[in-house]
Amino acid sequence: MSSKSDSDNRSNQLNPNNDAYYNSRSSSRYGDDDDQDNRPHATVTSIPRPLTVSRSSTYGFGAVAMSGKAAYVTANFHATAYGCGNDPGRDCQYKFENYLEDFTQLAKYHLISVLDNDKLALFVVFDSSTGRLPWHVPLLSNDIEATRDGINLDRCEFVATRLRPLAPESATTKRYYEALSSWAGTLPKPRTHEEKRHDPEPFIDVLRKAISSDAVCIGEFHVSDTGRISHQDKSAIYYCLAKLRQ
Repeated sequence: MSSKSDSDNRSNQLNPNNDAYYNSRSSSRYGDDDDQDNRPHATVTSIPRPLTVSRSSTYGFGAVAMSGKAAYVTANFHATAYGCGNDPGRDCQYKFENYLEDFTQLAKYHLISVLDNDKLALFVVFDSSTGRLPWHVPLLSNDIEATRDGINLDRCEFVATRLRPLAPESATTKRYYEALSSWAGTLPKPRTHEEKRHDPEPFIDVLRKAISSDAVCIGEFHVSDTGRISHQDKSAIYYCLAKLRQ
């Protein structure tokens, strides 16, 4: 007959709730599968390759002088964006918009010089990018007629005050004027627009006729990493445009 310790050991080996049960069978109490599941899983993370996106976009600039002369030119912008998880295409568009904001004033001064420094009536930006701003005229290089038709009052910058559409009188201003009139007696209407107004449509029509597929390109410009034009770059662009006008 076995001793009590042998009996207890055998009982433990037959009891699944005891470690001796698993040790006698050369296995773990929690099973090999459980051991493997409890271990941290090794993960393989792929390192994304940096993306480089280079894009080019053409913009147009048009102006009409009060004398009725018009000028229209184009410029090509080139931008490069880098990114791993970001959207480099959107970064390119962001750079284009920043660069165009700085470049627009340079283009306007250039057109004023082309128009012999005549007083400017209106100025327009033509935009061929996918993210075109709502106040820019869509520039469709393959459809000049559609580009011309895109010019309207809302998309023009009226430099001359006499061409700007009159804003309707607000209800607040009207009520204030009526209240003041009833208190002080009938007041004469204020003359807010003493200058003779000009119909803007003939000026817009002149610009439409100036747009052509073989317009002068004033240059190829590479957008900086920030998208902004530095003071040094502005000076260089001024110089290039001045040489172009000679």
